[in-house]
Amino acid sequence: MSFRVNDGPLAGQEGDKVQSRVIRDRLHAEAEGNVALQVTDGVDGDSYDVAGRGELLLSVLIETMRREGFELCLGRPKVVYREENGVKMELLKKSSSMWMKSFLALWCKNWQSAKAI
Repeated sequence: MSFRVNDGPLAGQEGDKVQSRVIRDRLHAEAEGNVALQVTDGVDGDSYDVAGRGELLLSVLIETMRREGFELCLGRPKVVYREENGVKMELLKKSSSMWMKSFLALWCKNWQSAKAI
């Protein structure tokens, strides 16, 4: 998702933290404390690309920044893909755990209902 300075017609009416430098500092401070976020500089000098683990994490960050007085323009969230052997693939997390045989069927059933297997 892209974060940048609010340059819309209603800019400067709601928040008091509107400078690109202040937004960058806040995003980098959040990335230090939250290992699920990755912040990179955008294509132009005033935007920052923020990658996180889902829309919920990003929406919590956006709402927190809004309550702190930040005024932002946001881009649409995008799915992060990687290319493996020429095939475009969505990033997935792998999980491993050890189970007793008596619980294995229940574990598989729960993961299959979540479409994780």
